[in-house]
Amino acid sequence: MNPAPAVRQTRPPVPDADKVWLLPLDLHLKAVDDLLTPILRASLEAEFAPYLGAARHPLLVGNRLVDRLCAGVFGDLPIGTAQRQFGMRYSRRQRDTILGRVMVGAVSLVSIEQGLRRVPQLFAGSCNFGSRAATALGPRHWRLDFEDDCVYLEVMAGLLEAGLSDLLHPPGLQISARTIQPGRLAYDIRWEAGRR
Repeated sequence: MNPAPAVRQTRPPVPDADKVWLLPLDLHLKAVDDLLTPILRASLEAEFAPYLGAARHPLLVGNRLVDRLCAGVFGDLPIGTAQRQFGMRYSRRQRDTILGRVMVGAVSLVSIEQGLRRVPQLFAGSCNFGSRAATALGPRHWRLDFEDDCVYLEVMAGLLEAGLSDLLHPPGLQISARTIQPGRLAYDIRWEAGRR
């Protein structure tokens, strides 16, 4: 029997074509700025020109850019590893935005449990789609569930890993990710006892 979520944020399903991140697509490029060759940068800026410079972007366009970036800058890594690396770099770069600073302020002075309780609402504020839940499964063991979400599984795992490890410093943090079914993602989060 699964325990009830400590926090759940629910929205009605949104068609994939209508899903929007309330963040600029430019952050994708900035996340890997130091790894882009001039040729790759020019190619991506031309391909994604209609979306660059805007305050928001369609999720599917963002996923397409992630595909191109992972192939172009992490091409020697397995795709899951490349996506997780991108997610970690994106999380760190996002903190430089106004929304990122608000998110950091909301979680940087709390325990990891309190931080995990805030994840559903933090993501709700950055997009127009998805339902999310945070569930305590035991001591130092939580699960985050994302529904109606077509973000790449490992990109989100990287976002969570960088955000939790950099801001809350839980010792021995481990995040395992799995797709329950299309659009339904689960992240098992464990950490060791000790100081944060």
